[in-house]
Amino acid sequence: MAGGGYPDWVDLRSDLSSRLKHRGVSHSVFVGAALALGLYVVLEVAVSQFSWFSLSQLEIQALSLAFGAGFLSHIISDACTYAGVRLLLPLSSEKFWVLPRPLRGRSNGAIDTVARFIAMLL
Repeated sequence: MAGGGYPDWVDLRSDLSSRLKHRGVSHSVFVGAALALGLYVVLEVAVSQFSWFSLSQLEIQALSLAFGAGFLSHIISDACTYAGVRLLLPLSSEKFWVLPRPLRGRSNGAIDTVARFIAMLL
C-alpha cells in the first residue's frame, strides 16, 4: 500500500507538492527502483544498528519487493488513463500507455472502477 500510494502522495500531498508536477518524476521507474532499493538499505542498516529491530533477510527482501510492486501497480494504473505516464523521466519525457486509446479512461472513471473491482477479486 505504501508503494502504491507514494507517487501521488509526494505529488499532491507532501511538502514537495508545490514543486512537483503531477505524474512527473515521482512516477518514473527510476524513482521507484531507487525507493525500493533505498528501503532495502534502510531496513538492512536498522537491523544491524538496533538490537530491538529484528527482521530476517527474507523479510527485508519481501518488504522491499512489496513496496516496489505497489509502486509499479500505481504506474501501470496511471498508464491506463488518457494522460499516460512518463516512465523514463528525467532521461526522456515520452509518454507510455498500457491500453489502446479506446480503452483508456479517467483515473476515477467507469473503466477504473471496473479495473479496481477485478483487482480486488484477484
